Amino acid sequence: MLPLPEALAGQPFLGEPLGCAMNIFRRAGIEAGQTVAIIGIGFLGAILTRLATQAGARVIAISRRAYSLDLARRMGAAETIPLEDHHGIIAQVKALTEGRFCERVIEAVGKQWPLDRPAS
Repeated sequence: MLPLPEALAGQPFLGEPLGCAMNIFRRAGIEAGQTVAIIGIGFLGAILTRLATQAGARVIAISRRAYSLDLARRMGAAETIPLEDHHGIIAQVKALTEGRFCERVIEAVGKQWPLDRPAS
């Protein structure tokens, strides 16, 4: 629990979503020098993008909507990939990371299918 600044007195505050973002970030163990893929750039994905980049990680943001990818860039994402085709996304991440892929992957879409490995 933290006291809010006086400037926020009487104002709505998104405490629960911010708490979730901080919990995910802390539990993911994101560190400087890591490459992190964040799948889904809504409210949660955008916050996680900013937290990860401020920690010194390189973020690859993956999302369906063009404006979400623009938001990810504003939050510090190094690269963005449209969430369209599993094989294409995997190939792009592989190319961007010189075959090493990512130390961390965070799903912020709320659905299983972005994490499913496509059949070869």
